[in-house]
Amino acid sequence: IAGTIVAPISPNEWGWPKVIYKWIQFRDLLGLSVEGGRTIEGRGNWWWQKSCNNGNQKNRPPDSVNFLATSNSQLKDIRVINSPMFHVTLLDLNNFNVINLKVDSPESSPNTDGLHTQNVKHVNIINSQFRSGDDCISIGNRSSHVYISDCHCGPGHGVSIGSLGEDGHLAQVNNIHMERVHFYGTMNGARIKTWQDGKGRCHSVSFKNCNFTDVMNPLIIDQHYFSKSPKE
Repeated sequence: IAGTIVAPISPNEWGWPKVIYKWIQFRDLLGLSVEGGRTIEGRGNWWWQKSCNNGNQKNRPPDSVNFLATSNSQLKDIRVINSPMFHVTLLDLNNFNVINLKVDSPESSPNTDGLHTQNVKHVNIINSQFRSGDDCISIGNRSSHVYISDCHCGPGHGVSIGSLGEDGHLAQVNNIHMERVHFYGTMNGARIKTWQDGKGRCHSVSFKNCNFTDVMNPLIIDQHYFSKSPKE
């Protein structure tokens, strides 16, 4: 990437009200390297105001940079800012390195996870910075051997495993290891969150040598994520 990539400025330019879940997508590739020291600008302000966080599911914002079934690959020296929803997603892949990624969105921006994984194996997230309105990093179902090190998180909701087991679904997450992560001004630090009726296992998890500054919940394990009251 040799310049700045800029998203459409208005929903009409996105083709709204048609739902567009992904903006930039790399799919079914082997040995890809996306790098260059430049910026991907999502211009998410309108989406944040009209997002599904306000009860409007039809206006689900698109995720900015998406790697699907793209293995033995890397994302390096890239800045992703102001994403409508998730900044970077890693889905259905093996052996992927994220190095010196910089994510930056306002603390008030809803659902703007810095990086999200789902159905991945052997992912390294190294020397990266995450500032967002949601999880800095979220580790989704069927993720294993994910290693996070020497990263900065904040503002945001912390580094989360989950949420897992929504609607009673089976979750399998293992070998998630985090070390030397600095949390500053976040809602949470290291978090595991599961739905009350979920099934499965989350095991072989470690958090080592992390630093927490002005963090509400440095370590939190929540097995009643978004639990409903008995009347509901």
